Amino acid sequence: MRISEVQNFALNSLNKCCKPRKSNENISSNNSLERSPMMDTVSFGKFDKTYEKLVKRFAGVRLINNRAYYRALQDSIYLNLKPTETTKRNPENDVYELELVSLREFRPEATQKRIQEADELMQSHIDDFNEIYGYTSGWEKKLTSTEDFERAAELAIYLDNNGYFPKDQPGEDDWFKNRLFGLDY
Repeated sequence: MRISEVQNFALNSLNKCCKPRKSNENISSNNSLERSPMMDTVSFGKFDKTYEKLVKRFAGVRLINNRAYYRALQDSIYLNLKPTETTKRNPENDVYELELVSLREFRPEATQKRIQEADELMQSHIDDFNEIYGYTSGWEKKLTSTEDFERAAELAIYLDNNGYFPKDQPGEDDWFKNRLFGLDY
């Protein structure tokens, strides 16, 4: 069922039972539940939503021969792939960065202390990843080449497997990714 159908049903129900009858009840300014076109879209994945088209296109070009890496970045739970400020001003710069998604996104009701502890835990996982593979800290702030995007996908998979939410049982897709990176269960 489309979101617009649910919204229209709710709006019609409210209009029938809760609204006093007026001659101007169909005027849109009186209707506080007026539907906007943005309500019809639901987005998933962790590409930066503001520049999603730009990020998808560039990541798709860089990872054209490796669909598993592309999906790992797109479906990442803990990382957001976004353009740098210079790329936002001039898209021809083609420099992107990974941003750690805070626990606040998942648990907005959590205390500040809990959020800070969880974010520090995830940062320590990034540091562990860098130490395991011998990467220098900060490489995730300047992604330009195919190798950078492949490394970013490896980090996304590593964090998904070591994050603060338990990962679901591995499916066929996860098995393939884990075999690729030597992360067998």
